[in-house]
Amino acid sequence: VINSGEGGLLVTDDAQIAAQLIYMSGAYERRYQKHLTRPDDILCEEAMLKYPNLSCRMSELTAAVARPLLANLPSRVITYNARYDLICSIATKNNVLKVPGHDYRCAPVGDHFNFYLSSNLTEAQNQKFKAICHQFGVPVSSFISPINARYHKNWRKFGAPHFDLPQTDHILRYSYDLKLPPIFTSSDIEHIANILDYAASNCLSF
Repeated sequence: VINSGEGGLLVTDDAQIAAQLIYMSGAYERRYQKHLTRPDDILCEEAMLKYPNLSCRMSELTAAVARPLLANLPSRVITYNARYDLICSIATKNNVLKVPGHDYRCAPVGDHFNFYLSSNLTEAQNQKFKAICHQFGVPVSSFISPINARYHKNWRKFGAPHFDLPQTDHILRYSYDLKLPPIFTSSDIEHIANILDYAASNCLSF
């Protein structure tokens, strides 16, 4: 919602250092693919699994650039939430795709679309839903992906406690995240929502 950029330039002939710096600058998951010039993907994958999402990129300069964006934040939140309401109204027309409600004490910002599928689905139907979405270019992200920065098991290698959470994992297995960038128009959101509705309706026949 507020993005002041990362800027700067670093030159090195050490591919391993370059891969590490991509993640130390705040990249996470497979965001390294957004770097036009980068080391081999193998090195980036290794760095992704080695470094947690530290987001070590705030400086006095980036903070100063971010401050003016606070002025129009309320109006941008209205735009985000209007698009969020639109995708909800279309994608949930079926009986499969569900959207959790917001706590009344919170003021949401709809820059991501988080949803889950009915727990009555089989794993094969769950995978079919994801396959249909990707087939039509909608990159839904599973919350139990081995590269998901939010999944509790993915933090164990960084020293997080090991807990068995079978009920949590069952919910997350059918839960997805979809980013809604500000460049998406209402027409884009409507198109994406129709694909989600189509995928949710057609995965049942699998």
